[in-house]
Amino acid sequence: MRISTVKMKHKEQIKSLWNYCFYDEDPYLSWYYDNVFKPENTVAAIENDTVLSVMQLLDFDVAIRGKVFPCSYIAGVSTLPEFRGKGLARKVMQAAEELAKSRGKEFTLLTPSIDNFYEKFGYTSCYERLEFSYIPSDFKPVKSGCTSKKASKADTLLLEQIYLGFTQYFDGYVKRTSKDFADIIEQYSLERGGVYIFFDEKDNPISYIVYDLSDHTIFADEIAYICQKGLDAALEFIYLHGSQIDRTVIFAPLHSLLNQTLYTSQIEIKKIPTVMIKSLKENIDDMRLFVGQTCDETKPLQKNYIRIF
Repeated sequence: MRISTVKMKHKEQIKSLWNYCFYDEDPYLSWYYDNVFKPENTVAAIENDTVLSVMQLLDFDVAIRGKVFPCSYIAGVSTLPEFRGKGLARKVMQAAEELAKSRGKEFTLLTPSIDNFYEKFGYTSCYERLEFSYIPSDFKPVKSGCTSKKASKADTLLLEQIYLGFTQYFDGYVKRTSKDFADIIEQYSLERGGVYIFFDEKDNPISYIVYDLSDHTIFADEIAYICQKGLDAALEFIYLHGSQIDRTVIFAPLHSLLNQTLYTSQIEIKKIPTVMIKSLKENIDDMRLFVGQTCDETKPLQKNYIRIF
């Protein structure tokens, strides 16, 4: 058995294992493996050309307190059922972290699918987000007076503009490019979701929503806004889907204006651990920027929680 980066010939094996472990199906699954998957960023335990355990490194930069940190996000951690419990994932994780470190990355991050698992690999929780869940009839937003349009790849600069305005209120956020937003638009157009931009009375872009429709529920994976009116426009957009949905689920950073806007007894609010982090440098001073801080002490690291990661 060897542990190394994979080759393109292993793609279908890894894709099949991802489907088995995470239940993602086409068209998203094929889109991901055609647009995001890279063999040189995928580390696996391989025996007789069979992938036994695998994970992928997705590279991005995190901006926090005036500094930019090159990071690798670990995705798709998966092992064949017959090889679980043998320590393979730990060995692959160590190899992936060494690869990230050799490329100049300062941190690795991941989103845990289960609790109390990745701590043994040296990961520490550093970010939580809020989940708002309610029946559409339980909340009627104010009328915003805004207009909207479905975003296309020609609108990526508008999305960047809103995102930069939104993230200035957070100490940490993932830096995004026009290419990132183009990928998000394409990804959420594969099924019944999409990206919509909202404009005020003077036709200024003031917010956007990234959402998906599934099982009679609207999932607002991200709402970015530069003013209260922008948030109101997104909530109004969700409300107007009331005839076709039974439930609304909105994900948001801890310090979102949604805390005040949706604070009613009918709305269920949960705090969800979202991102764990591990330093790739010994005794790095800047680890204090990420861990050991509560929402009362500082603004949280805002992880990009769009499904592409």
